[in-house]
Amino acid sequence: VEKAVLVVPDQAQKAGDRGNKKVDVDKKVDVDHDLLHLLDDHAEWLQSNGKNGARANLEGKDYYGAILNRADLTRAKLKDIILTDSACMRASFEGADMTKADLSHGNFGGANFSLAKLCSAVLAGANLKGADLKGADLTEANLHGANLRDADLTDTILVGVNVKGADLRDAEGLTQDQLKKVRADASTRLSKDLRNPALKT
Repeated sequence: VEKAVLVVPDQAQKAGDRGNKKVDVDKKVDVDHDLLHLLDDHAEWLQSNGKNGARANLEGKDYYGAILNRADLTRAKLKDIILTDSACMRASFEGADMTKADLSHGNFGGANFSLAKLCSAVLAGANLKGADLKGADLTEANLHGANLRDADLTDTILVGVNVKGADLRDAEGLTQDQLKKVRADASTRLSKDLRNPALKT
């Protein structure tokens, strides 16, 4: 079984070289204890359907460069969270409130954002290859230059989304009706069966 790995930026070095403190969550050694306890409480909250533990609240927290691969933040409160340049491959943000979150240039390959609220979130340059965005609300989000190849965009709300320079080839569930509402340009890449709304017919 693959272990979940957590790397948290060293607060003392954030203003400088953004050094990292490596953490093995399973062994619970050299841990950012506040965050570990929060994740443990959140897991208990999820497993007990809210009867025990506590829902994770990381609103406005700065986790620049963090590695949270396979972390489970389902339904967590993540408004304004900073995950710039982070690695969150196969992490779960299902149903989370990530309004105005900064996920720019992060690696979210295979992550689960289904039903998440990502209104006005910044995902510019992010890797979302194979990510699950079914039913997510990305109203006015910035996906400039993002990689969404093979992502699932079934019923995803894309009103006002910036997809200039984004790669949406082979995105599952993406329709022409959804594309009518996005802000695209000539560099937006789509599957051959879809028409780029920025180009004249």
